Amino acid sequence: MPTLKPEDLIIKLLTALLQDAATMFHQSRIDQISDRTTALRRLRNEGSGFVTKTLPGLGKHFDACLQSGIFTPFPAFKRQRGGPLPCFLKGLTKFVFDTSGTLQEYPDTDAIRLIRQICFMFYKLDLGYSEELVDAKVNRFVESDINLSHVDTVDPNQMGILYHVAKIIGIIFKDFDHREITPRPGPGQCSTRVPHEMRFEPQTLYSKVHRVYPYYRYYYSGSSHLLDSVHRYRSLPRARESISRLALVPKDSRGPRIICMEPPELMWLQQGLRREIYDHIEHHPLTRGQINFTDQTINGALALWSSKWGKYVTLDMEEASDLISRALVELSYDEVPGLLSALLSLSSDYIELPNGDLLHKKKYAPMGSALCFPVMATVHFALAVASIHLATGLSYKKIARDVYVYGDDLIVKSEHAQYLLDDFPLFGLRFNKGKCCLEGHFRESCGVDAYNGKNVTPMRVKSISHSANSASDLDRYLAYFHGLFNRGLWNAARQLQVIIENIWGDLPCCSKQSSVLGWVVPRSSVFSANKHWGWDKKTQQPAKRVRISISPRPRKSMIGGWEQLLRAQLLVRKGSSAKLQERSQSLIGWKRVPLSGF
Repeated sequence: MPTLKPEDLIIKLLTALLQDAATMFHQSRIDQISDRTTALRRLRNEGSGFVTKTLPGLGKHFDACLQSGIFTPFPAFKRQRGGPLPCFLKGLTKFVFDTSGTLQEYPDTDAIRLIRQICFMFYKLDLGYSEELVDAKVNRFVESDINLSHVDTVDPNQMGILYHVAKIIGIIFKDFDHREITPRPGPGQCSTRVPHEMRFEPQTLYSKVHRVYPYYRYYYSGSSHLLDSVHRYRSLPRARESISRLALVPKDSRGPRIICMEPPELMWLQQGLRREIYDHIEHHPLTRGQINFTDQTINGALALWSSKWGKYVTLDMEEASDLISRALVELSYDEVPGLLSALLSLSSDYIELPNGDLLHKKKYAPMGSALCFPVMATVHFALAVASIHLATGLSYKKIARDVYVYGDDLIVKSEHAQYLLDDFPLFGLRFNKGKCCLEGHFRESCGVDAYNGKNVTPMRVKSISHSANSASDLDRYLAYFHGLFNRGLWNAARQLQVIIENIWGDLPCCSKQSSVLGWVVPRSSVFSANKHWGWDKKTQQPAKRVRISISPRPRKSMIGGWEQLLRAQLLVRKGSSAKLQERSQSLIGWKRVPLSGF
């Protein structure tokens, strides 16, 4: 199988992007050669760090200057003579800023989009991490948890805000019954490494969980199931405190993502409570359409609209999941004691670190807990509404109509943003100042980057690993291709098409709805989409042997007895099976598909 070195792909795509810039903006031959020479020289000297650190640094600086309206010198690149603009990408920046660094009256949105594409294309590329970076991530995680113990939540000024936070959350969950849940195992790994098929029965009885969610009610189908399992139930090991396990999973060039794998018993109940909270909040009159868990397009559309009209600003929280303290949750949910007891019972007490040490955690729920996202979003929403209410005197209902929350992405009215920037840090919460868009025409939220009403979101390459047998890898490369193609970056898309066909061979054109792995573009746009057509006698139409994605065969073993029945009751819908499916990467299979199947 042909292999592709990471540095080769980076060089090919970056130089193709620079060629797209030269073509689209009719750059002089001198500017084209200068940009290409600079990029190749810096890649040779700095390696992948040029596209994962240096160029993203320029991109972030460029975004900040778009907001302020003035381009200040960026030290990592040589400046143009007599001005602050860099010599690199000179043929593009002149359409956005004048020679003095002042934002043009009508900056070219296509130039902005292309500059950001070049700067951010490889920002999230996963090329592995050093031990030093991993250690630094873990140390920062521990440090942020220790610092939560210093957050003073009894100061009179803070208690004024928390009073209203508790009232707002009390209104939201007034009629919520935390006991009416349908538990289920989570999709990820758990702290005790129990296989997925064994998570339908308890392994340990945690006393604080059992007091709120009695095991005999939430783990057994009925009295017959309990009686048949009574000996095992009585012999379950008891524990007062639960321990989650810290793990590092691949993220991007900045380092791994830290998550905590929860005990299976907590995970079982967290999943059930999470689903009920999601449904309740997305239908409550105060929060419907304002706090979103399953649809981030609302925040994205608002960012796009506000970039032109300026009514709203976008705010982004830093390390949001790690800075919601247990103490803050206790005070925020004070008026709904039943739900609070449920939330606290399902929050693990300790975190086992990679070196084996135990951290007695102060945070409520890090990433990995099914309750991390709903609790974080609800606290952010209530804190935002309370902060604005105290400053303006407006009613909760009126304020809530202009507060939008999706996890750690917040959108509020421009005139209200400063209240949040002042009040959130009082509770240990931090804003990512580099991603908060408070002025100008640039906004970003929930994966949408916008300038003056136009989408300027770059296509990002996150992984370049590949296997000729992996449908997932091919699907990812095709997504990169279509991202470039749909942005009109023809040279880069063509270069990536050559790379794809060198690895996976000739691919056909197909529709989005087709199961065929191929190009979702017009046939005239790609090299070899019309090759090797045959004739299908059954359907009497042209046909082609093509690649499709196939799932691995299900495991032969099945969970048995009551546990299989419980799985069927909880998870199986009409037409599916209670047989356990192996979670693994999909593979490429071959199939002869008639023309109508494309």
